Amino acid sequence: SIKHHNCTASNFHPLHHTQHTHTHTHTNRKTEKTRRPCRGCRQAAMSGVGALSSCVGRYSRQLVALFLLLGLALYLLSYGLEVVQATNKEELFSGYHWINPGQTIEAVQLMNSKYLRLESHTVRRPAGQGLTKGWIWVDFHDRVDVLVQDDKHRFIVMRQDRYGVDGTTLSVLSRILEDDENPLGVAKNLVLATTGREARQWLYLGEFRTDANRGGGYVYCYLALRSVVVQQAPALPASEGQLVTYELKELVNMAIQGQFREVKWSNTVALALLRLLTHSEIALQPPARVLAANHTAAAAAAAANPWPAAVVEARRLGCCC
Repeated sequence: SIKHHNCTASNFHPLHHTQHTHTHTHTNRKTEKTRRPCRGCRQAAMSGVGALSSCVGRYSRQLVALFLLLGLALYLLSYGLEVVQATNKEELFSGYHWINPGQTIEAVQLMNSKYLRLESHTVRRPAGQGLTKGWIWVDFHDRVDVLVQDDKHRFIVMRQDRYGVDGTTLSVLSRILEDDENPLGVAKNLVLATTGREARQWLYLGEFRTDANRGGGYVYCYLALRSVVVQQAPALPASEGQLVTYELKELVNMAIQGQFREVKWSNTVALALLRLLTHSEIALQPPARVLAANHTAAAAAAAANPWPAAVVEARRLGCCC
């Protein structure tokens, strides 16, 4: 007997071919065996297998990308983030590497750029409080800040725009210290280069850490008194702002109103006004950064110098202007 069966693509599934018996023309049941599927079955099978392969390939690529992303994240967490890395070693921050000898157990560099070095410290806490890991520390360039007084007892500051300040701010003269530079020498050069003036007397106001827990370098503060013109002041680019002059009473009011909108500048102005208004003894040199200073002799020299007329005016005005 001859049995006929029509095989179509609609009754064929590539993964379950055995569920659909595709028996074609047979002439002898004793020797009956399954022959190759017809063309329609083969085309359907190839189409299904192709779709399956495409699906598997797509998900495989996504899994590979996911594993790569996880691996990168683990690497960054384990060995630190090394972005913003200067390509030229000469452009890397080379300033003083600060640690606290009594507390710093380990310092791991996370980033190094032209202006700063970012580290993760392991710190021994005082009074047996154990260890703290992941203490973020920033090594940054030290700075000098100078408030300048002219020979008419007025004060020269700058009005400028700065990226981190919303709007306009007043500022004292300020500059980064390079390695091994003398703060007082830099302060004198800064005043001369910016205003064309030289001060007859320099008063050292102090050295201050920018952030007591996170670093950020030190700032050295000065008051340049009774400065006189010795050369023509250079024309400042618009990006640097402009020089402005205030009487003593006006400067006090600007400081009280918060017009010096960076904390270091505000600190320098406030210290200068306090010294002028109270006749505090003032050292002429900073503590040893480059040069060792004799503070006793410096204070004696400062006391021996006659106070400028601005001090007399300050005492007459009192602390409330």
